[in-house]
Amino acid sequence: MEATEQDVEREDKPSTPAPSTAFVGREEILDTTKRHLLKGQHVCLYGDRGIGKTAIVEEVVRWLREEKPGLRFIHMADEMTFKNLLVSLARGLHELGLFRHPLIGADEIADLEWRQISKRTRALTLHELGSAVVTSLRGEGVLLILDSVNRVKPTDQAWLEETVKNAVCVLATRDKDEKNLKPLLARFELVQVPPLSRREAQALMDALMAEQPVPSVDPRHYQKAVYDASRGYPNAIKDLVWKGSLEKYVDKEHIRGLAHDAGVKGFSIAPTVLILVAVFAVWRYVARGTGDQDGLIIGGAGSAIFGIIWLFLRRIG
Repeated sequence: MEATEQDVEREDKPSTPAPSTAFVGREEILDTTKRHLLKGQHVCLYGDRGIGKTAIVEEVVRWLREEKPGLRFIHMADEMTFKNLLVSLARGLHELGLFRHPLIGADEIADLEWRQISKRTRALTLHELGSAVVTSLRGEGVLLILDSVNRVKPTDQAWLEETVKNAVCVLATRDKDEKNLKPLLARFELVQVPPLSRREAQALMDALMAEQPVPSVDPRHYQKAVYDASRGYPNAIKDLVWKGSLEKYVDKEHIRGLAHDAGVKGFSIAPTVLILVAVFAVWRYVARGTGDQDGLIIGGAGSAIFGIIWLFLRRIG
């Protein structure tokens, strides 16, 4: 069966956005981060999911590779369990020729590739692995770049503090007030990553559309709708522009759809859920005072259920 023109065109379109070289509106934050690092200070980039922290981290990595080739660093790009983080740090240290494995001598490990010691490294206890990583970092002046550190268990907190204490660190997080992370961040210079201003977003869209043209009936109106729908979040802007570039033609109906989406995205259900928690808590309190057993059960169950929902929304928000 012959492929139709529509099938061929569909196959030519990528299913995910291509990586963009556009980096706009974050130059001041990038310069601030570089300045702190050159002074040997820890830096914490914080902001919402999709706000562009990873893009800044990747620019820092590019700067280090191109302009500071003598500076040794380890880049952890993904969110992971703390044990896996330590294993990844051990691998990075081994690649730098610095890892001191507690069960393998220095002369022997120097001739081994990571695949030859990976299994024996993963088999170490958290205490053994943490001690090995901290010992390997001590006095070496290594820069750690930890993207997406958002949750820290109480059992991991001490080891993370020891790890950071023996390196210079760039850390990106959604939640600088997370209870087990907050004490550690007292050592850091906090750098907020806010949404892009309308002018910055305009410059980003111009750069993106130069790479991925969007055939729109009204480019300026389209860009305004993209900004409103994205709320200035760079990742959302990139995604919307990419989707627009896949269209044969972006007409006024498409633009109105973006404006409608912006209104929907602007509504958060979390405050409503919190109000329901309070309502059921009051209901339970009143039922206890009046001796209403059914009301007591309904109030307790309702406050518990909506309390769990609120915590879930807060966690993923």
